[in-house]
Amino acid sequence: MFKTKTKIIIVLALFFMPVISIKAAYFNPDNIITDEEYTNSKSLTTTGIQKFLIKKGSELAVLKYNGKSIAKIIYEAAQKYDINPKLIIATAQKEQSVITDSSLSDYQKKYLMGYAVFDRFNPIQYKYQGIYKQIDSATWQFRQYIDNPDYYGYQKGKTKITSDGYVVTPKNDATAGLYNYTPHAGAGKGATVDDSGNGNFLFWQIWNNWFANYYPNGTLLKVEGDNTLYILQNEKKKPFLSDRIIFTSKYKETQAITITSGQDKYITGKPTIFPDGTLLYDQNNNFFIITHQKIRRFQSLAIFKKLGYHKKNAQFIDNNGKKFYKKDSRITKKTIFPIDGTIIYEKKSKTKYLLDNSQKRPIISNKIYNNQFDSRNLVAVSKETLKRLRTGSPVLFRDGTLIKDGADNLYVIEYGKKRPISKNMFEKMGYSYENIINTSYKIRKLHERGKKVKI
Repeated sequence: MFKTKTKIIIVLALFFMPVISIKAAYFNPDNIITDEEYTNSKSLTTTGIQKFLIKKGSELAVLKYNGKSIAKIIYEAAQKYDINPKLIIATAQKEQSVITDSSLSDYQKKYLMGYAVFDRFNPIQYKYQGIYKQIDSATWQFRQYIDNPDYYGYQKGKTKITSDGYVVTPKNDATAGLYNYTPHAGAGKGATVDDSGNGNFLFWQIWNNWFANYYPNGTLLKVEGDNTLYILQNEKKKPFLSDRIIFTSKYKETQAITITSGQDKYITGKPTIFPDGTLLYDQNNNFFIITHQKIRRFQSLAIFKKLGYHKKNAQFIDNNGKKFYKKDSRITKKTIFPIDGTIIYEKKSKTKYLLDNSQKRPIISNKIYNNQFDSRNLVAVSKETLKRLRTGSPVLFRDGTLIKDGADNLYVIEYGKKRPISKNMFEKMGYSYENIINTSYKIRKLHERGKKVKI
């Protein structure tokens, strides 16, 4: 009887266990968003912004200014000042709730971004009124906080008391910029997404609920019920066009993390295409190479061979496949060196190099080479050719790579930095120990230490 009760208790305990959600659950007033998030101007296209406004039921989705959609105005401001359009959207929601409001008042339109709102009794405030001026002026201001941080009261690493009495020490320029724009914390450290508050806490809630990037750049993802393999790049999940591209890119489906549809807050981006350095040919026996994510045609097979490439290493691409690539200039007989994206080596040397912007970047380890490069991309060059090329910085592990050191400390590579991650967090986020690369100190020291992976 005692055993039966024990089993029932265990089953009930398991039934009522909370579901783990991969979500940034706690507010840190010193570190609200990263500098990379603040300045990621490519996170949304005009179409992506428009779809988001429609999804949220905003009247901004149907309004126009001088014939332009509001989505277009947001996008152009983001590009003009190199600021994340998501920052503009989240700020507009924080200030005037305009993203979720289907019927905007005149006041909401006048002070859409809350810019110069406290100057409304000063004649100067009229120059900032209106949707376009609010978006452009606020985005310009966000850029000023990054470009000229010493001009403003809140600065990275400088402790200051907010207007609502909280002591904050911004950990980065982005967080300092948010306080310079809105000098209210709104809540203390440890507040959750379910708590109430205003100021920068409200901004954090909006950002976390709408745009929180749970996984590092370069992570492979699958969504439950969807067999598509995606890679996270610039906060978008980009589907792979084909299995050949997955193979050529040196990825494996076993590296993917499966998330629920509820966790999938990523916008779907353009398809992932063949990596730089891939050799291709079409039905007309024209030969191409992918470089800087564009397709370049060799003017002739003779030029293709003269530069050290081999027909057997080229993959077939049809006209439908070519439409995903922007065209670049043709490769002619005037071309002296192999093309950017090619891996070169001198036969008597074991060192391989990546050609990048006409520089040779050393690949100091086979682990880095095998992590991301296709062996069909190797071209032998003379010692004289190597000497003529300037040496660039060493090639790093690509984003999303999992590595460990001799003490079994774990890291995720993102933007070239090694981000520490605890074993508990590693497992909680769905990573697999089978995908970890054991690295030497020489390799690890190439990668600057980044921010610890947290949720």
